[in-house]
Order: sequence, then C-alpha cells, then structure tokens
Amino acid sequence: FVNHQRGTSRALYAMLCGAYPKLRTLRSKMTEYINYPNRRCLPSILREQGYDTAYLQAAPLRFMSKDQFMAKAGFNHIHGANTFTQGYVKSAWGVDDRGLLEDVERFLTQLSEKQEPWFATVLTSGTHHPLNVPADYAPQSGSDLHRAFSYLDDAVDRFFTRLNRKGFLDDTLIVLTSDESAGIPMRGQIVPEMLSQNWGVMGLFGAGMTPEVTDEVFGLVDLPLTIADGLGLASDAADFIGRSMIRSYDRGRHIFF
Repeated sequence: FVNHQRGTSRALYAMLCGAYPKLRTLRSKMTEYINYPNRRCLPSILREQGYDTAYLQAAPLRFMSKDQFMAKAGFNHIHGANTFTQGYVKSAWGVDDRGLLEDVERFLTQLSEKQEPWFATVLTSGTHHPLNVPADYAPQSGSDLHRAFSYLDDAVDRFFTRLNRKGFLDDTLIVLTSDESAGIPMRGQIVPEMLSQNWGVMGLFGAGMTPEVTDEVFGLVDLPLTIADGLGLASDAADFIGRSMIRSYDRGRHIFF
C-alpha cells in the first residue's frame, strides 16, 4: 500500500478527493482547493446521498487550513482541538489517541441515534513528533516511537471493541490507513530505504468484508472510489482517479509517489 507523499495535507486530499496530490513540495492541492474547488470530493457525494458527514481530529484545525478545506470538501461537522480537550495527556497536537477515540466513540453514538447514515473521518496525532504518550504507559518497553505506536494500537483495539459491542460493525465499513510514513532504516540498502518512506498500511473491515489479504498494489488515491463502490455509489464517483480495493484487476498500472 502506497502513501503518495510525505505530509498530511497531501494524504487527506488523495484519500478524500480521489486525485493525486502534488508530488513536489509546492503549495498543496488541499490548500488550493479552499479557493478553487476543482472536483466533488467523497464527503460531498455522500452528503448528497443523505449521509451526515463529520471530520474529527485532536490537533488544531487551523493548521494546514483543514477547517476551511473540510467545509469545502463536504463535511457537516468539523471538530478539532477545541472540541476534544479531555484526554489522558496533551501536546501541541491535542489530546492523546486513546482520549480522542473515546470521545469519537461518544460522538459517533450520538450520530447513530439520528437513524441516518453517517460518514466520519478521524485523524490521530499521537505518533507524530514529539509523540504524545502518557509517561506511565509501558515506560520500559523501548523507544518513544515504539511506545507511541503501541499506545495507538491499544487505543484502536479498545475503540473497535466498543464499536463492535454496540453493533456498529454490523452495518459500518471501517477503513484503517496511514497518511504518511517515516520509512524503515535499512543500513546499506539505499533504494529500499528510500521507497519505504511511501509504504503505508490499509485495512478494510466491518459490514460486508470477509478475511482476505490482497497481493495487488493500491494507494491512498484509491480510497474514495473503494468506499463509493462498497456503498453502491461508484457511478457517482466517475471523476475519482484510482481503483476499487474490493475488486480484482487483471491489468497492471502505474502508481505515482
């Protein structure tokens, strides 16, 4: 699985709008979209189909102008650091991942009570430098980076366990993915180490999904079409670049990163 560029703004544009971000470090397409929206993004398509749409993150929304972009992209509810304040520890990127996901669970429960379909995008920040982890969490378990990923892993496990108990997984498609990668140090292997900076993670589970691993290569640009396809809305997503991850293809293609 491929993350196309380093940088959250690049990833969010790809995973919400079904188009490649700029691969050079120029002004991002996400920033340009605020003044010149050039396509319908996934939240807008779903909102037109009756979905309540929400973007939720721990960090301040003004950074990267995510507050403005998310409104243009089609989200009804947009919440950041000013909403999520009661975590177990806090940094400049907001509350910790466990605290965020506990609040997100409560928010999604409230959305579900409206008896309307909903679409939510959640961005965690605890694995971003300077790594937001409570001091008493596994203090002897290795580097701060390992502790941060372990803490996120535990938080996600708790989150999905609670969603499952509430029956959410019976009628919800869940996507777990990465916005960027720091790469894997490989001493003496310059090219694999460089390529690993674009290796990401992708998991689809919940309603309609069966245990399976694909050996096809996909990237963030494929995510909007995949979700639309899973909901039977692929015909509304004709402008999305990419392929559906719930289908198989007999021809290769180029992926850019």
